[in-house]
Amino acid sequence: RYRRYHATNQCQSTIAVFTVALIVLLLARRLPPTSTSGSRVHLGVDATTAAGSISKASKASKEEFSLEEFSLKHQAEDVAVVGSEDKKEEEGECNGHHLNGGTSIGRRRKIAASAAASGGGGFGEHSEFGSEATTVRHRPGVHNDAAAVLLAIHHFNNQITPSITGPSLPPAVVDSYTDCRVKLTTELRDTGYSPIQSTRLLTDVLDRPHTFDTAPFRPLPTAVLGAFRSASTSPTAILSGVNRLPQLSYRSSSTDFDNKEQYPYFGRTVPSSSSDARAVVSYLQHLNVTYVGVIFVTDTFGSSYQKSLQDAAGEADPPIWTDSVSFGYRTDVDNDGKDEIHNAVSSLASTKYRYFVALVGEEHYDRVMREAAEQGLTGPDYVWIFVNDVDRTVWQRMAKYDEGDALAQASNGIALVQVEASQHIGTISAETGLMYESTSTYADTSHGRFHRAWVEAISDPIMVEYFRSKQPTVMDGQDFEFSPEPSQFAYFVWDAIQSAGFAMCMAEKAEGSPFFAGPDVYSNFANNISFAGASGDVSIYSSTGTRDDVGVTYTVWNARSTSTEKAGIVGFDLHPTSYILPVRHASSDQKPSIEQSFNIVKIEDFIYNDGTALQPDALPAPVVNYNYIGNAGRIVGYVLMGVVIVLALAGLVWAIVMRKERVVRASQPTFIAFISFGCILMSAAIIPLSMEETTVQSDRGLDIACMSAPWVYALGFVFTFAALLTKTYAAYKVFRKPDVDSVTGGPLDTFKTLAVLLVVNVAVLLSWTLVAPLTWVRVEGDSTDAFERSTDSWATCSPESGPKADLPFVITWIAFNLGSQIFAIVLAYRGRDVETDHHEHRYITISIASILQAWAMGIPIMIVVRDSPQARFFVEIGIIFVSCSAVLLLIYVPKILSIRTDRKKQMEEERRNTRRDASSRVRRAPEHDSEEEEEEKTDIEPQLAGNPQAGVESVVSAAMPSSSTGPLDTPLTVQTTTTE
Repeated sequence: RYRRYHATNQCQSTIAVFTVALIVLLLARRLPPTSTSGSRVHLGVDATTAAGSISKASKASKEEFSLEEFSLKHQAEDVAVVGSEDKKEEEGECNGHHLNGGTSIGRRRKIAASAAASGGGGFGEHSEFGSEATTVRHRPGVHNDAAAVLLAIHHFNNQITPSITGPSLPPAVVDSYTDCRVKLTTELRDTGYSPIQSTRLLTDVLDRPHTFDTAPFRPLPTAVLGAFRSASTSPTAILSGVNRLPQLSYRSSSTDFDNKEQYPYFGRTVPSSSSDARAVVSYLQHLNVTYVGVIFVTDTFGSSYQKSLQDAAGEADPPIWTDSVSFGYRTDVDNDGKDEIHNAVSSLASTKYRYFVALVGEEHYDRVMREAAEQGLTGPDYVWIFVNDVDRTVWQRMAKYDEGDALAQASNGIALVQVEASQHIGTISAETGLMYESTSTYADTSHGRFHRAWVEAISDPIMVEYFRSKQPTVMDGQDFEFSPEPSQFAYFVWDAIQSAGFAMCMAEKAEGSPFFAGPDVYSNFANNISFAGASGDVSIYSSTGTRDDVGVTYTVWNARSTSTEKAGIVGFDLHPTSYILPVRHASSDQKPSIEQSFNIVKIEDFIYNDGTALQPDALPAPVVNYNYIGNAGRIVGYVLMGVVIVLALAGLVWAIVMRKERVVRASQPTFIAFISFGCILMSAAIIPLSMEETTVQSDRGLDIACMSAPWVYALGFVFTFAALLTKTYAAYKVFRKPDVDSVTGGPLDTFKTLAVLLVVNVAVLLSWTLVAPLTWVRVEGDSTDAFERSTDSWATCSPESGPKADLPFVITWIAFNLGSQIFAIVLAYRGRDVETDHHEHRYITISIASILQAWAMGIPIMIVVRDSPQARFFVEIGIIFVSCSAVLLLIYVPKILSIRTDRKKQMEEERRNTRRDASSRVRRAPEHDSEEEEEEKTDIEPQLAGNPQAGVESVVSAAMPSSSTGPLDTPLTVQTTTTE
């Protein structure tokens, strides 16, 4: 009902307050001008001191205060008024009915043990709200918040508020508040977490008789405070908007309430869930987490927070990917909501994420976390983050489990990110990210002064009894104690009450008459409220009625398991590990990024589920195909290398053993040694080529392996090819000069060729090493998993200065050595008609051609398979093996066969001569002995090839037929003489 109220003819109800499972109707009256001077309405205590301290019960006189006034048995006046004349006047005006304190309408109710009524049922059988209980005796969070409401009203009505806020009140507020005749009263209502019940309760208040001829007289509210859950606030905010009744909340944070078309008179002294979500995203950025699973309840708060979190995650740089699942709000989670929660957690498990943000209340905590534990989503690899809907003080009180309970293990190491009153002095600088120093102490801040006032109130038995009497639920027994410290939201409750009172005082003053209306109150709240409240600097956005987040602190609490007084029961300590501090920016022209909006201050290490401060990975380790060469590939390479080394050493040993043989001496020892040594060196390049992360742990070792491979292979190639090229060039000189007596092709020529090849190769390799050295790098492929992570990679050797920096050196090296091989092939082709003993020139030519063919085929294939380490490695070892084995086999095997052939011929010749000698002895006369001896001498003479003085035949002769079996010259010269 929208109407103007006149203070001189009725007691005025101004504010209805809704909290979690609680509606508090704050009622107010305006004293007539005759009673504003010298009168103070108070809540059962004297409040005349300048500091606003609460007097102890011992200082209160019997006439001023009596516990009977607040007892559950008597329903007499709730408030005493100082001064008999004022009291008599007010009683006359209001027919003796409640002037300053509302009735506790819930005192005759019993509350069933459900999640809705208890404010957090299902926290284990050993919790205060155990599942075995049949009746809830009290709800600590609700009762403490209600006590904060009553304390705030006491401060406002007795003008103690300035002693809390200090000199921060704006002049307009101070001016109106000093002369303000508005006094607040209250009625409390229990919403039971139900939007329907909260709507019904407010409707009943608005529809009840409120004229003086009805008893008891209960005026209409001028404003509403609450409720706790955004889902309960939403319908009441619409209803209050229809009736032009301002509604303020100290906890409902849904961004939906910023829509002024739907909620025209809604305001709050807490930031919206948009600010809360940005703070959570800022913390996730601080942890370098980029993938997060979100589970939320599909009510007004959960849906709004989830959308804000998703939007903030998209604004982050880099963006944070979120996958969200939900379940419907159920008070009976063990029955109605069990399957929904199971399905929601199963969907989370399918994401493979390790970090989860839970937008659920404490009434759903057990069911969600137990389901998560059953599906393997808790433990050392997982991190759960809960936000404001789980009250840390309530959770800590109720979270008690058996040592072997899965929840005892799962709850260890969880995080609670809570919006809280700012305890910090000064503000955060956007430029430096540091807090400005201040000479103020904590006790001198509004936060500290409210804290002291709360402690004094809770220490006063009379005040405590009054708090008990006003609760909306039955306080069975005397075992319940109000928290010795203000609850998390008590500071915001106090600020909301003061803001509403200030707005009413300014509305009254603006009217200049004893009349004011709800829209006037809301307008003053949205546009003129700015002060240092108990929760920090209170500043309201006029466009939305929502509090600026700069005045609050987001605290990251770390749950750590601890033993309790009861054996075998695990409880939890909460440790503040980080502050997420909103930063005020001088310019609001452009919305600051999330990184610029918050400054994170570390307090202590966060201890995760495994008991360490080592942060778990945000995602499971990717299944990556690293394309390693593998042990099998290395074994193949080493076997081929072994074969080459065995062939080279065997050939070298054979040459040493057979060094007196004509064929070996004709091939030259230097030639054989160079061939064997070069092939061994080339095959040794397989070792650095086979190196990878599984065999060499250090990056430096892998870098050395990368650069050593071309060095080892190139040097081995130079030694082998120098010997082959020298022989080929010697044969070519015979072809060019067939008429010369001899052509020298000794060791000196081999060393000259080696020197030329070695200088060029070393120059290229050294320049390559200095300018663009190869380093070990791992390249990611195009294949990715569901998280856009590469699932395929390969290792390669690439220059540190760029992938193509070594290209000039590679091309130069290949061009020079490839050109050398082609040059040798051309020489061999031109000297193809030169016949050598045992066709050595032909086999040398084939060896060079084999190396050239291996390069011509292998290098293009290497380019094609460069992204496949296994294939590239097999091509590389194939080139090495083919080159070396071809040279060794073509050099040694023909010589071995030649020696065997020579020996066989010699043996056959000896046997033939022996038979012929025996036959001659029988047939011829003795006189022919001398002739036979002469003939025998002639037959044996060709076999004396080992004597260099015996007129040996040429190794290389263009004049004699290829069937010539004449003796060879010395190993260092090629002769062209003719034997008569």
